[in-house]
Amino acid sequence: MPIVNYRFSVVISNYNDGRYLTDCLRSLLKNKAFAQIIVVDNNSTDDSVAIVKNLQKKSARVKLIANQQNIGPSAARNRALRLVKEEWLVFVDADTKLIEADIRGLSTWLSKQDRLGAGVFKLLRWKGRIFDSAGEKISPFGFLAEMAQGARDVGQFDHSPFIFSGKGAAMFARTELFRRLGGFDKNFYMYWEEPDYFWRVINIGFQNKFCPFLTFRHAFGSSGSKSSEQSGQNTSFLGGRNQLWTLRKNSKGSLKLKLLLTVTGAWLLIGISFLISGKLRMFISIIKAVFVGLFARVNEGIPSDKIDAYLIDQRSPGWYWGKFTNYLSGRPY
Repeated sequence: MPIVNYRFSVVISNYNDGRYLTDCLRSLLKNKAFAQIIVVDNNSTDDSVAIVKNLQKKSARVKLIANQQNIGPSAARNRALRLVKEEWLVFVDADTKLIEADIRGLSTWLSKQDRLGAGVFKLLRWKGRIFDSAGEKISPFGFLAEMAQGARDVGQFDHSPFIFSGKGAAMFARTELFRRLGGFDKNFYMYWEEPDYFWRVINIGFQNKFCPFLTFRHAFGSSGSKSSEQSGQNTSFLGGRNQLWTLRKNSKGSLKLKLLLTVTGAWLLIGISFLISGKLRMFISIIKAVFVGLFARVNEGIPSDKIDAYLIDQRSPGWYWGKFTNYLSGRPY
């Protein structure tokens, strides 16, 4: 099979990340394989739009879609589709920068992946060789299980393992399939839109993989200007609601019942813990999330009654307890 020298359309959803955006764009412009670099700005109040317009004067590859309101990253990424021309989409966050790129290796690898639908690239923290993410498996009870968060990168995932899901901060997708599936669910606004998409890819018979041929740094948690309390409430509401929506859309039968019962129970336990600690608004946010997550109408999914064993990560009770306590304290999990 002849090797195809792929070119890529890059999509960046941005909201008030101007302090990172210049580095992000310049790191991508160094490589001509990124034929289009489309920034979708969600009505930023900083200098983000000015930064993009300035770089447009230097490179015709840079495109700008300036939204008149913040429609969230899910809908913003979808909006870029009208400009996309290449066979493969690359999604990156504005607070990332590309530090290593083996385009020839990536093209060779992609040319051999007939059933590949989507995946994630190597995502490191802003300093050092510590993973932010190398993709996720799913636990038997519906919780995402990071494969590498906090681990040192020593090449342990460079064999391109299968993944269930991953972060949209450094993600890729087959363009034709992304269009066919309707892109990200815009009703999610943010959080869990990637697992929902990856799950739909799996349920129609395609695969998701970790890809080591591009490496990004990620200054995670940078966007937005709300107070920490308000941000926590929004995160809890969107995270809880969207996780339940994802389960409802993509599973069915006894699998759906099991996942909904365990995840609903976990969110209610978190809510009660916040109530006991005097955080009434956090408690209310989670109760609202559970109610809307279980009973609001959701977009039609592609449900399956099973998850393949190679995508499931069996974890100890201690891991679930750690995930619970870390959520309450606001630490990564």
